[in-house]
Amino acid sequence: MTNINIRVENSFKQQLEQFARQLGLPITTVIEASVRDAMEVGEVSFRTDPDYAEQMEMRADIKAYDRARRFNRGPNISLDQLKQTLAADV
Repeated sequence: MTNINIRVENSFKQQLEQFARQLGLPITTVIEASVRDAMEVGEVSFRTDPDYAEQMEMRADIKAYDRARRFNRGPNISLDQLKQTLAADV
């Protein structure tokens, strides 16, 4: 047996703990079962709900913006300006 460490938002961990409690299982068992299932099926499923996808995209944008602000050596820019700049670089 070995350990795997993952980082998640505190709110996500709390939701996972509650979900696992409802199942009567430890978090480790819930995660391991999910990973085993993904490996057996050969795929990982994601929610395709547009609202959920938009929320995840917004979180990623905010995190990227925060990282860019920390390393920014020039004038402050808005999130929209950052998105345009990143899109132009593609």
